[in-house]
Amino acid sequence: MIYNNHFGNAAGWIKTSAPYLVKHGNDNELHTENLAQALRLPDYQNGFLVMRDQVSRKTYLRPMSEVHEKVFSFLSMPMNVWF
Repeated sequence: MIYNNHFGNAAGWIKTSAPYLVKHGNDNELHTENLAQALRLPDYQNGFLVMRDQVSRKTYLRPMSEVHEKVFSFLSMPMNVWF
């Protein structure tokens, strides 16, 4: 989820997950993952990913090479929430 609580636009790329706790017996470690790998997206260089914004109902088409390199882009207007 992306939340923009500023009175201006925000834009960028999200490549890695937020840190999450992994327990190994008595040890705990924080891990992050590449989002394309975490979502198990195939690494087809000639393929495309189709995404749909649930709020605006717009559909986006992204080359898989871009998705694996940069992962997800977003543009958020003031006081918007993206899921």
